[in-house]
Amino acid sequence: MAELYKQVYKGIEFIRISKLPPVQKAEFLNWLPEEKVIKILCDDELLKDCVQLKEYEYWIRNIFKPDSESQEIISGEPVLKPSLKHSH
Repeated sequence: MAELYKQVYKGIEFIRISKLPPVQKAEFLNWLPEEKVIKILCDDELLKDCVQLKEYEYWIRNIFKPDSESQEIISGEPVLKPSLKHSH
């Protein structure tokens, strides 16, 4: 999952918060301490919304609990929802 957003520049593995799906972005920013956001000068462009990959991976594994609708967005896979109909 983290591999979807992973970028590497000069050996630094990071993700850009702005590239996350909206649900993840909002929840990740609520959890993330401000001092963990880093800036990376990449090919004359200053990226101001970077976080080391390990921080994002920790959050995905231990903190983030998506609901069924956001799970589909995150995984790219359809979520099977239980049917309310009963067949007899």
